[in-house]
Amino acid sequence: MAKRAAELVSPADKALELAPDFPAPHAGAEIVVVTTEDDFLLEFGNALGARVAVHPVASMALALERMAASRRAHVLAIDARAMTDLRNSIGRTYARAANTVVLLFAEQGAEESLHQSFKGSRVFAILPFPLDTQRTALTLNDALANALAKNSAPSALLASPGLK
Repeated sequence: MAKRAAELVSPADKALELAPDFPAPHAGAEIVVVTTEDDFLLEFGNALGARVAVHPVASMALALERMAASRRAHVLAIDARAMTDLRNSIGRTYARAANTVVLLFAEQGAEESLHQSFKGSRVFAILPFPLDTQRTALTLNDALANALAKNSAPSALLASPGLK
């Protein structure tokens, strides 16, 4: 009988966690987190659990180096609170790592302005900080699945203008 990959834990936690005897569904992916803030890493780690490899870095340049050194699918989670020149940094990321899935995290009051700045871009989601644990966990799950799909699709399909 197949075991369920995820089960809801206590209502207070509300995050999806894997059953301990079930392999990680996103073993071929990793999350690179760009932040200099410990509070962000703590909340992010709580939302994610131990489902995938997470690599915190202090800058976009270090994130690009990390992603270039690995053949895995990547989700780039960026704490936008202290970032400057964010739009250009995201553009450089897509130029060097086209299949990367980007998530932005902004202070709750700054979310709407980021939505406006990145309207029409390939940014996967913009989420609030402090994190909504359940929403963040679900969005990360979707982002990881998207990154794995992009990484496994033939490059000719990804380059087709009619496909997303």
